[in-house]
Amino acid sequence: MKPLSYVLALFFTLICTQCNATLLLINELHYDNTGSDKNEFVEVIADAGTDLSQWSLLFYNGSNGLVYKSTALHGIVPDSHHGIGFSSFSVSGIQNGSPDGIALVNTITDAVDDFISYEGSFTALNGTATGFTSTDIVVNQPPSAELGFSLQRTDTLAKNTWHLATHTPGIINQQQTLVASPVAVNLPNSMTLFLLGLLLIVVQVNGHHSQTKPKFA
Repeated sequence: MKPLSYVLALFFTLICTQCNATLLLINELHYDNTGSDKNEFVEVIADAGTDLSQWSLLFYNGSNGLVYKSTALHGIVPDSHHGIGFSSFSVSGIQNGSPDGIALVNTITDAVDDFISYEGSFTALNGTATGFTSTDIVVNQPPSAELGFSLQRTDTLAKNTWHLATHTPGIINQQQTLVASPVAVNLPNSMTLFLLGLLLIVVQVNGHHSQTKPKFA
């Protein structure tokens, strides 16, 4: 690689050290229906290409704030909608609320990416989400709900609104509006830019001298 090309590559690497989209949320769930609960599931929404093997779902009992079940996620999120995708996971035995919740956590970093609850809010007392208070999604599934319905995000993700509608595991929800997630970029500070500019000048000068043939009398 030529010196100038190397410096340019280094420059763009430094100014884009965190050019990674960060969308990862619980997007849909089904936990209750008339009669015996069937086809329970949780769906996550993430940037296409996200490897979910580092994440898990922790299911919390809202009455005591403790984890009663966990499910390890897996697979690569597909590109379902303009760089965004959906992955659905079957989970049996999801509790029916008053309240209960689900935390989406990173098993490597112990980060809590999302922590929602239904039929009320509560604070987790164990597990990765310890000390976090859940976000109540407000809507719930009554015991009389027909099979084939779910709770799902609607409108834009920023509004965090949910509704009860016909289930849509693996695809965009009804009345959901999505745009490509923003890219987070960390720009270098002024000193870094100054040093890179100085390095570029030095490389150009040295490159010019090395290409100049000496003249002999």
